[in-house]
Amino acid sequence: MESRSTFRDREILIKGISTYYSVEDIKSLARLLDISEAEYFNAYISSNELADKFVTRVFQLSKENQLLETIKDNEDLKRPNIIKNISTDIINVDNNENEDESFNSLKILHLSDIHLGTSAEASKYKLQLKTDLISRLKVEKIDFLILSGDITNASTFDEYDAAFKFIEDIIKSFKIDRSKIIIVPGNHDLSWDVCKRALIKEDEFNKEIYKLRFDNFSNYFYSKLCGQDYPTEYEKQGILYKYEEEKIIVLGLNSAWEIDHIKKLRASINMESMSESIGNIIMDKKYNDWLKIAVFHHSVTGKDSMDNGFLELLVSNNFKVCMHGHIHEAKYDFYSYGNNREIAIIGAGTFGAPAEEHVLGVPLQYNFIELSLDNKQIKVNTRRREKVDGAWEADARWGDKDNPKPFYKIDLSKINNI
Repeated sequence: MESRSTFRDREILIKGISTYYSVEDIKSLARLLDISEAEYFNAYISSNELADKFVTRVFQLSKENQLLETIKDNEDLKRPNIIKNISTDIINVDNNENEDESFNSLKILHLSDIHLGTSAEASKYKLQLKTDLISRLKVEKIDFLILSGDITNASTFDEYDAAFKFIEDIIKSFKIDRSKIIIVPGNHDLSWDVCKRALIKEDEFNKEIYKLRFDNFSNYFYSKLCGQDYPTEYEKQGILYKYEEEKIIVLGLNSAWEIDHIKKLRASINMESMSESIGNIIMDKKYNDWLKIAVFHHSVTGKDSMDNGFLELLVSNNFKVCMHGHIHEAKYDFYSYGNNREIAIIGAGTFGAPAEEHVLGVPLQYNFIELSLDNKQIKVNTRRREKVDGAWEADARWGDKDNPKPFYKIDLSKINNI
């Protein structure tokens, strides 16, 4: 079972690295741990701040044991004076993933980029997913269902009908409360037929018709699952979900609101929708210590990401997690803003995109997330499916490259504390 470091160990590491390592040494440590400079370094911070940021990032990525082994054994970078002060149990680590401890948690199913096309696919997906959840993950009940866009390929009735049957079966099989279903649209969930009908000339549209391009998504899928229409007005498409018992707030945002058949890559967040939704909670201190999560479709880091300036507002309002899809590859990242304030980014891969839309070397994927009941720890289990008609299995791609794990953990208690 993997050992746990203590707060004291973390402070010793920060002090020791600040004392015994130069800036270039810290960069060398980071390279060995596959941590980029952008994740911890800037030219204007002190050595203490640099050590703090570096160690914090190491812990966020669950690479503290890899760091300790490097400090202990690397010919050029070993520092015995640091190691002798660290708890011995953190150094002797058994990284057997199958023995990872369980904990009482809320269960969150995060699917993205399902790209459902036919009823036959829906029937197959039901069998494959239920087999994985029941037989392999031993899941009896799911507390939250998050769908982060691209439910279909072309936003047609037949596709949404198939998608509805698939998701409805999952809802009933795992006793999911319909108030705990969060769905946001992706760029494949708007109708290009409506876009073309709204076109007047070049980039000029009939605005009233243009707004209707999410009607198929609303009428054939969203309203049938959630019991209410998806808003037509853009400023209303920031939908806030409040869960009193769990002390959780989820904000669903439409990152495809400006996309059409001409501007296919125009992903963004409508700031009026954020103002409408966040304004609902910003003045009420009751929500200060609630866990806040944002969900949207498009990515906010890496190549082809949308403008991520809105994340600064999320961070400033103490959102600790955001979830997305779109890039057809599971991702885990952080976005930092201001003085040691940040938000964790959980990206789901594609659940069912056709082979020609896969990222090279990346299988079909989905996330099964466990959230501790005190809202302080998240464990993201990544699942993979290699064959079209095959079974889901653990997707070991995180942590130490010599001993990868099919999950990663996020310590929410260390994120964005106001």
